[in-house]
Amino acid sequence: MRSCEECPRVYLLCWLKRLHESCGNASWSHIPLLLLKEVGGSFLFECNYDLKCLKVSIPIKFYKDVLHTWQTMKQHIPENKERILNETLWNNRFIKIEKFSVYYQSWNKVGLIRIKDIFGENNFLTFNDFCSRFTIKLISSHIMTYAA
Repeated sequence: MRSCEECPRVYLLCWLKRLHESCGNASWSHIPLLLLKEVGGSFLFECNYDLKCLKVSIPIKFYKDVLHTWQTMKQHIPENKERILNETLWNNRFIKIEKFSVYYQSWNKVGLIRIKDIFGENNFLTFNDFCSRFTIKLISSHIMTYAA
């Protein structure tokens, strides 16, 4: 039997499961997914995020509580090279630009999802290899970000 302290967490996680399963088709899911659009919508829940590092404003306490609860359940420190390479690149609490984690929707859509996706043979992809592997409309700020 679960303790009374765990009950609110369980309810929040059950709600999150319903949100994920709705795929944005249920009318009640539109508001939370809209609030999370800038960080990938429900994709955020696949990420190793830190709520304080997300470039998103969540004005509703219930949604903040859901995000915080999931963060405490999902958050981890990858312990070896394989786990690091399999980390989600986006909204990653360890990958930041000016104190915020990063999410580029257009890059995510073309399959650039994991850290291993930006590596070739034990090195970062060259800019030319990156461009040939991913057909992305590059914005100058993204080019400078990748080059850095």
